[in-house]
Amino acid sequence: AYPEHWLENSRCSWENLSGSFDETVYARELLKIIGRKAGHWAALLRRAADRTGGDAPLESGYGVKFRVAAETLAALAQTSAWQEAREAAAAVTFPRLTTPKGRKDDPDVASMKRIWEACKAEIKQLEKFLAVSGEEAMEDLSAVAPAMVALLRLTAEFGRQYSAEKLRLNAADFSDQEHLALRLLVTESGAPTELGQQVAARYQEILVDEYQDTNEVQNAIFRAVSRDQRNIFTVGDVKQSIYRFRLADPTIFLEKYNRFKPCGEAREGEERKILLSKNFRSRKEILDAANFIFENILSVDMGDMDYGDDEALHFGAEYYPERHDWDTEFHLMCAQQRSAENERPVKKLTAESRFVAKRISQLLEEGYPVTEGDGTLRPCRPEDIVILMRSPGSRSAAFAQALAERGIPCSFEEASDFFQTMEISVMLALLQIIDNPRQDVPLIAVLRSPLFGFKSDRLALLRGQTPEGDFYDAVLKDGEEDSRAFLETLAELRLASRDMQVHRLLWHIYNRLNVLGVFGAMDNGPARKENLITLSRHAEKFEANGYRGL
Repeated sequence: AYPEHWLENSRCSWENLSGSFDETVYARELLKIIGRKAGHWAALLRRAADRTGGDAPLESGYGVKFRVAAETLAALAQTSAWQEAREAAAAVTFPRLTTPKGRKDDPDVASMKRIWEACKAEIKQLEKFLAVSGEEAMEDLSAVAPAMVALLRLTAEFGRQYSAEKLRLNAADFSDQEHLALRLLVTESGAPTELGQQVAARYQEILVDEYQDTNEVQNAIFRAVSRDQRNIFTVGDVKQSIYRFRLADPTIFLEKYNRFKPCGEAREGEERKILLSKNFRSRKEILDAANFIFENILSVDMGDMDYGDDEALHFGAEYYPERHDWDTEFHLMCAQQRSAENERPVKKLTAESRFVAKRISQLLEEGYPVTEGDGTLRPCRPEDIVILMRSPGSRSAAFAQALAERGIPCSFEEASDFFQTMEISVMLALLQIIDNPRQDVPLIAVLRSPLFGFKSDRLALLRGQTPEGDFYDAVLKDGEEDSRAFLETLAELRLASRDMQVHRLLWHIYNRLNVLGVFGAMDNGPARKENLITLSRHAEKFEANGYRGL
């Protein structure tokens, strides 16, 4: 919320390095990583050892040794000081395994060996963290401190000058608007300003959706206009937090989630929470599957929260007819499988697409029943089945081929070469240099295009006259009529871009440079004109989603 204070505090901490390594944020973070990984492998080894119960030879050759290693790893996981962790890591032991006679190819033995070797490799990586003593680590920090102090000072000075320049130009970005609003509403001590009190008085209630993606600045603003959060109602779900890369901080939501009492237990006027845990949208089987995934992967370390009954999704859609033939399926595929024909490894994408095609073929052959709009059941058809992918552009073709091999029709949005067409490439390059002309590749692409018609020899001459600097510098220094005409056009378009929406700017360019006429006169002209019109629609859609600027 107050970046200048953050930079100043960071600078002070680097200028006044003292004490032991254990007192630094770096030691705490490294010990947390070491403890988490050591604890994970200790638990994995114990579970593997438990599988040997009742098998005396395997218990003797593997189980006992797995437990010995697990105990030493558990001790490492419990350490809270750097030197203690170093000593505990040195004490981690991996006794030599003894494979029972005749059991070399036993699947249980092979599985336990893989766990053992993976654990050893992981601990070897952890030992690199602990290779230096606390004293050596502090020496390293002291050595880098002058550079860090200089970097922090540079950042602070750049911030001041950048803010002054934006003020001179009467310009502000979204982050500036948030911080300016905060300064108007709240003093640096956190108390509301007089204006903040006036604004807060306007609102009877404040409602905030998607609260798990609030950042520190936004939360300070909410606090300022909600009479210190006494009339604010927020809704959120940490499982849906996806904007941490934009400095969203789900711990703001979690702090309240953990601190507030349930609605029925809170006293009058006391902060409270209402758990909206019933799901009225999905069938029970879907919710069971989602809960199964979250129960196994969510924790305070991975996802900021443990997943218990309060966090689980509870079935509420009682209106669905009861059925017992549509449990969610989980299929685990070995990435190392080989093809039957030539024993070569199969690509993961090939293996996955062929498996999916086979499973769909089975569903179609058995006439898996699906529900019609009127509630009756009928055998499924290809159009009832959807394949969801994270990156369809790079994967669709493989799935289409696998389905075709089984005679299953499919439809998908094929990755288009729309953005690679000449007319679109030229327009995108022109938008790039309107935004910033000091980009050699798009600048040369625009100059060589039919819009300006610079030949290769002319471009080479420009570079020869000014071998140093950006290509834009070469055009500026040229002085010939074609260069002057280009620079005048570019300056006019850059001026227009300051207060013109992108799709309107595109049509301004189309009209100013007769873009549709130039590309429409070329081979396949009608298709090229349609592509240019489609680009303007893309720009309009881009801005309709709340985005702005080139």
